[in-house]
Amino acid sequence: MNLTNLASRQVCWLLLFAILAVAPMLIRGIPGGNDAVQHHEFAQHVVDAIRAGEWFPHFAGNANHGFGDVGLRVYPPLSYYALAIAYFAVGDWYTAGIAVFFLIFLIGGFGVFLWSREFFDHNSSLTAAAIYTFAPFHLNEIYNNFLFAEFAAGAILPFCFLFLTRVIRDSNLHNILFLSISYAFLISTHLPITIIGSIALALYAVAMIRLSSLATYVRLGVSVIVSLLLSSFYWVRMITEMQIVKHSQPKYFANIWSYNENFLFSSRTFTDFLNDGQSLWFGDLIFAATILICIPSIFALRKTDQWKNYGLQLVIPLATAVFFATPISYLIWNNLSLLQKVQFPWRWLHIATLTAAVVVGAGSVAIVRRTRGANIDATAFALAAGILPFVFLSAFVVRAPHFTSRQEFAERARRLSEAETFEGWWPEWANRAAFSRKEKIDASGRNATLDEWLPTKRSFSVDEGAAGLVSISTFYYPHWLASIDGEPVATDVSDDGVILLQIPNQRVHVELNFVEPTLVRVSIWVSTIGWFLVIGILIFLYTCKVKSYGTYR
Repeated sequence: MNLTNLASRQVCWLLLFAILAVAPMLIRGIPGGNDAVQHHEFAQHVVDAIRAGEWFPHFAGNANHGFGDVGLRVYPPLSYYALAIAYFAVGDWYTAGIAVFFLIFLIGGFGVFLWSREFFDHNSSLTAAAIYTFAPFHLNEIYNNFLFAEFAAGAILPFCFLFLTRVIRDSNLHNILFLSISYAFLISTHLPITIIGSIALALYAVAMIRLSSLATYVRLGVSVIVSLLLSSFYWVRMITEMQIVKHSQPKYFANIWSYNENFLFSSRTFTDFLNDGQSLWFGDLIFAATILICIPSIFALRKTDQWKNYGLQLVIPLATAVFFATPISYLIWNNLSLLQKVQFPWRWLHIATLTAAVVVGAGSVAIVRRTRGANIDATAFALAAGILPFVFLSAFVVRAPHFTSRQEFAERARRLSEAETFEGWWPEWANRAAFSRKEKIDASGRNATLDEWLPTKRSFSVDEGAAGLVSISTFYYPHWLASIDGEPVATDVSDDGVILLQIPNQRVHVELNFVEPTLVRVSIWVSTIGWFLVIGILIFLYTCKVKSYGTYR
């Protein structure tokens, strides 16, 4: 289905779904969650960087009371750019947040609709979009847990499946480029969902291709390579620097953050219910409700031509999600270190929810059509019985969280820029003890005059006195380059993780600049040029299509 063929009626329905999804926010306020503060801080760091003339944030120099933060050097930034752009457009974080949440619901529903249309009719696809928009897991991401980046990635995943389907079916260059863009967006939004999505997409592709020609694999390979080039501005920094950020430490993959503690349908959830600190019981209910509504839908579709042609491709991602989300996949999790980076097996609910939406959308419409003018059969009763807990869980999700009013949120937003951030996104040398320092420059008794204190530049002068160490209230990171009176000098790190410099006895001018490594600068240029080329090619292809259509007319 072409985007130009999307009828206004369907667009209105998709808009209505998204409006209803954010309606509780419009009435009660912004929902909170364990990760809400971190996501808003990251968005503020993007705003601060753009105001400083940096399109790619280097070092959040205002964060942590001015000591800085490096989280956005390793955390995918795309969702925070969306919040930042909305903030610049409307002028406050409260309205910007609701606007972005609405767009994510809308884009996700739109993607599911288009992917479903590759197999099923309009009504089935609209139903699929509604199911995905109001699915308890999808709502829970933003309403209860405030997993904002994951929530945003959930809106990109459908487009990855959509354009993967189109590339396999059609060798058009624009489909290859749109798949590259979708996958690049996914990489730049959330890394664990990228890992999960890549596994599901690969298995889906194998089921779609079967005995197809080698050319199909080549097209998919080209799409992946282009997507890696487009997103290299992010992943080059992440790969080269993750080991010097605290989040790489084993403690962030142990205990409640360990994959072994976060399987769904684990016996531990039932035998030690009172100590279920992660509320996995609720994830179990969502997972069970999602699977239950799929069973009657598959049963109703099993004899249709669409299911005979495409059923296997849709069942494989769903079955994969069931496998990896539960303890039956323990041996694979235990032996694949990359998979362990996902941390939480319940994240496979993304794939289960997405695939279930398409399957149930088609199945429910098929059941309704079959029961018109006839007796309601057992399949219809089974679907109705499955939908009831699904709807109940969705309603429970949007009623349960704590909501923040506009006034309360505005008060919190004023502290975002300099607030203390999550320790996992600090440099590995950083220590909270540094916050007890009262002066920005400690020159061991010598008088120091601050000249500039910018996010990626610090400069000051120190009067003459005994040679010794000067410490700067900025977390040490290898990319801080220092000079004294224009001559480069080495930096060191103190016990509490701030920058140390050895200065001579005469009066000196000291300057610190945060300088990106050559490899990172090259990756930024590669991404920038890549985006211009891809967008230019798409515009050219569209222009050629319009001209050929005009000639045909």
